[in-house]
Amino acid sequence: MIAPRVSASLWSVPADQLHHEAVRLASAGLRTWHWDRSDGSMAPAGGFTASEARALAELTGLASEAHLMLADPVPELDEWLAFCEVVVVHAGSPTASIALARIAAAGAR
Repeated sequence: MIAPRVSASLWSVPADQLHHEAVRLASAGLRTWHWDRSDGSMAPAGGFTASEARALAELTGLASEAHLMLADPVPELDEWLAFCEVVVVHAGSPTASIALARIAAAGAR
């Protein structure tokens, strides 16, 4: 049996509290961040840019996974693959097959 993997999202944390909450959760034993990014085409616009997420991941030393709710995830994909073990894209995206091939080629899931 595969053990469940628990990830945490900071999407709803106010910007002025991100650093504090990230460090607090990492100190409490969190192992993985779940980064959401939406352009508004599949969910309300918001979340983190890859550079914002990467900075918090590097600050805490935790693993990362990304959920890209983008009409076209391909232009941002390499930025996320640079630090994420898992990258989720939506099958409804017209470039989903291209994105999935690049994710696999990068050795990510």
